Amino acid sequence: MRINVVGNNDAAIELRGLLKSQDFLVTDRLAHYTIFVEADDGLAGKDYFLIDGVRGWLETRVSEHIHQLTHKNIHLSRQGGVQSDRALRVVHAPGDAHVIATGIFRGLLDTCRPHRRQSPAWWQALTRRFHD
Repeated sequence: MRINVVGNNDAAIELRGLLKSQDFLVTDRLAHYTIFVEADDGLAGKDYFLIDGVRGWLETRVSEHIHQLTHKNIHLSRQGGVQSDRALRVVHAPGDAHVIATGIFRGLLDTCRPHRRQSPAWWQALTRRFHD
């Protein structure tokens, strides 16, 4: 899965490292998902984050994980800004870089690698028939 992380702050750098550790291809060419990560000094000391995106699976999962990690309010911005369900912009206070990187990473894992029920191998199903 190719992911583009745009930003030069601590959260973007940490997110790139987390993605590379799980064998995601972090690139700016032909990316499946694009994540804009911005640190804003104006949000320091405030109890919210700003997420700009289109309502969809990625926005929902990322906002849930960030909220679970911080219990801060999340302001959703949908006018203008990001116009794709495969792109997301997150604006945060500089002190919350680790939480943002972890929340986005977990949201991307949920979006890109959904949990699937493991079906038994064909030989397990066959042997179970003979033992029953």
